[in-house]
Amino acid sequence: MSNIVALLKPRLLSSANNLWSGNRRNSLSRIFMFGSLGLIFWIGTFIIFYRVLSYFQGVQDFGDILAMKLLSMIMITFFVLLLFSNIINCLAHLYLSQDLPLLHSLPVSSQDIYWSR
Repeated sequence: MSNIVALLKPRLLSSANNLWSGNRRNSLSRIFMFGSLGLIFWIGTFIIFYRVLSYFQGVQDFGDILAMKLLSMIMITFFVLLLFSNIINCLAHLYLSQDLPLLHSLPVSSQDIYWSR
């Protein structure tokens, strides 16, 4: 557990510094605004899923099967979106990085640069 805290500590300190370094009143209003938007989003998501799943439970013979299929379809959709996002991020990091001119000026073959990335 302490390893995770040690890995997350620079990011948490950076976030805290970013929030509290500027105007304190502006930072608090930003935290309140984004916190309330996030809370409204998750409450709305919960209400929608609760209503849909309770409706599916009311179906006589295959309500449980419908609920299971809906949840599995949502999980697969989120997984595919996450996979697609990671592929786009990897390709952008590989081909659009700022250090590419420096790397290609080194006496290393392009294949070695590709495999090292």
